[in-house]
Amino acid sequence: MIHRSIFVFFSLSCLFNVCVGQKKTNRPHNLEEALINLESLVDSTSRVEFMSLSEDDFIGSQHFILGRWIRNEWLSKRKNNHLIEYFDSLGISALEDMSGIILSSFHRNINNEPIDLASQLIELDSVRKMELSREELANSRLKAELEAIKIGDIIEISFLVDKQKVKKPGVYHHPIGDIPSDLEELIIVGAVERKEIQILENYINNYIIEVKIQDLGGYECLWIGLDGKSKVGDTFTYNIINEHYQIR
Repeated sequence: MIHRSIFVFFSLSCLFNVCVGQKKTNRPHNLEEALINLESLVDSTSRVEFMSLSEDDFIGSQHFILGRWIRNEWLSKRKNNHLIEYFDSLGISALEDMSGIILSSFHRNINNEPIDLASQLIELDSVRKMELSREELANSRLKAELEAIKIGDIIEISFLVDKQKVKKPGVYHHPIGDIPSDLEELIIVGAVERKEIQILENYINNYIIEVKIQDLGGYECLWIGLDGKSKVGDTFTYNIINEHYQIR
């Protein structure tokens, strides 16, 4: 299944790149015009490939191909953009949601299925509300955790280190799932000197602490993320969303 998906992805990428590279369209004003333009862009070979996929597989395979082309060519400039104004009037503000509606509608259209825009909007609204609810819960929990951390607290943060990189050992955050065999756990100890919340729109915020290093687990220096080369006495920043820390 994985190999089939990869094959389809690259096949459709090549097919679409060929067909759009030879044609130009005016920026559409609404969904109906967008579908008409896509009909003229997509050749018969690509169309057959698209029709053979389920709607979910089509959208998944085309999010960074046809979907990205739509976002770059039709949705990249907001000023005097009638297509964006059209979606804004429907309550859709995210460009990826706009391209997603166009992709879903196009797939239904070429398969002679009802576009049913009203149901698409209801489903999208439901998904966004669920995502917002999860983000609000996560932000509430992480804010409480950050408030519980006091300036001057001694904190232990668990990272992973590649000991094979003797000259420039770097640390990594814990992955989801099993730890790779070439990495092992390393505890960095330090004192909390500063903390802040970086607000992100429509996403989980960053909950940052600045830590002054007291112990690098036996290393003289380590390369810690964007902070670069760090030694005892230096400071580095850590986002507690990574959740691999404890207060002494």
